[in-house]
Amino acid sequence: MAKDAGNENLGKCKICQQSETMSDMEAHVKTHISAGDADTHYILRIDDRGAFWMYIQAYGNALLRTIDKFLRQEWLECCGHTSAFTIHDTSYYSHSGMGKGMNVKLQNILRDGDVFKHEYDFGTTTTLRLSVVSARISPAVVGKRGIQVLAVHDLVKFVCAVCNAPTKYVCNECSRTLCKSCAHGHGCDEDSLIYAVQSPRVGLCAYDSGPATLFREGTSTHYVPGGWYAIE
Repeated sequence: MAKDAGNENLGKCKICQQSETMSDMEAHVKTHISAGDADTHYILRIDDRGAFWMYIQAYGNALLRTIDKFLRQEWLECCGHTSAFTIHDTSYYSHSGMGKGMNVKLQNILRDGDVFKHEYDFGTTTTLRLSVVSARISPAVVGKRGIQVLAVHDLVKFVCAVCNAPTKYVCNECSRTLCKSCAHGHGCDEDSLIYAVQSPRVGLCAYDSGPATLFREGTSTHYVPGGWYAIE
C-alpha cells in the first residue's frame, strides 16, 4: 500500500487539536486525563504499525467486546468476519464456539505496559497492535464503561504504487494504490478499483466504508456499546 511518507506519523488531539507525532502524542494525551477520576481506566494506543493510529481512554469496566465493536465500526467491519484479541497468550473470540469470548472486563486482564493484538477476518486478516501506555488501577468502581477517543492520525494521503502520483483509488484484488491511468491494464479486473479509505483495512475484502465518526467535526468522541453519545 503506497502512502505519502510525509503524512505517515502526524495526528491531532481530539480534545485540544494539538498536532503531534504518534510517539509524542502519548505524553500529550496524558495531560488531559483528570487526576480526580478515581475509577480504574486505561489509555490505549492502537495502530497498524504504519500510518493508521489512535489513542483511546477506556474504563476498567469496559468489555473487550466493546473495544471490538468500536474497532469494527471505525476501521474494520465489512462482512461480519470473526475477530479475536490475543492477550498474554490467550485468545478471546467475537463468535461463540471458538474459545473464550469477549465478555471480559479490561480491569481483569490488562496491566500497565501490556502489548497485545486484535485480528479481524482470518482470511484476509487485518492485525492491529494495542499498547497500554497508562493504567490507573483503583478499588473504586463507578460503573463507567465507555471509550473516549483522545487522538487520531491525520488523513492519510495515498500515492500511486506505479507512478507515485497522488491517488484516491486502490485495487481490491492486488491491494495496490493506483491512479486511474496506471490501473488500466495493470493485470487485475477493470472493476477492481475502489476508493482508498482511511482504514488499515483499505484494499481488503471490498472494504470501502471508512471511519464512521473519527474525522467528523463536532461529533462526540465518546463511545459505548450502543453507539456514540454526548457528555452532559
